[in-house]
Amino acid sequence: MRPIAIDDFCAVRSLANVTFSPEGTTACFTVSQAKKEKNCYDSRLYTLKDGVVRALTSGGKESSFCYLDENTVLFAGDREGEKEPSLQSRFYRIALDGGEDGLDFYRAIIKYWTITLRPNGLMMFEVGEGQADEVKLMLLRAGYVSVESRNDTLGFERVVIGKWKNEF
Repeated sequence: MRPIAIDDFCAVRSLANVTFSPEGTTACFTVSQAKKEKNCYDSRLYTLKDGVVRALTSGGKESSFCYLDENTVLFAGDREGEKEPSLQSRFYRIALDGGEDGLDFYRAIIKYWTITLRPNGLMMFEVGEGQADEVKLMLLRAGYVSVESRNDTLGFERVVIGKWKNEF
């Protein structure tokens, strides 16, 4: 039997911090892997819900977290990409069902429901504050034309509308 080498150790992914949501519907956990070239660990958060494991974060510096409610996790991480260690901790919230940027819902609808539209049919979304520009860009990339938004009564972009092109 040969001795364990550094590369063998770096190939191992470890699971830690398995924590269930307040109502027990979702498990969140950390997966870490040693990175020899950086002399550190790459750690990300994952969820397990209904038998499906899904990456929740992608920054590589997330390991500590807690549930704020059934659908929201608060985690510490380096989302700024700092080169030097910081004396400050930064905390971020993430919705478990919206993905890291909160837009997975829109991506899935655009991907799987566009085919149901007739030529010149409309796809409309109600969006959260600050999400309109990204959702408009998603629609344009998917081939929609005449993409625009409408404001709510407070002046925030609230509805995004895209017109499907004439053919598939």
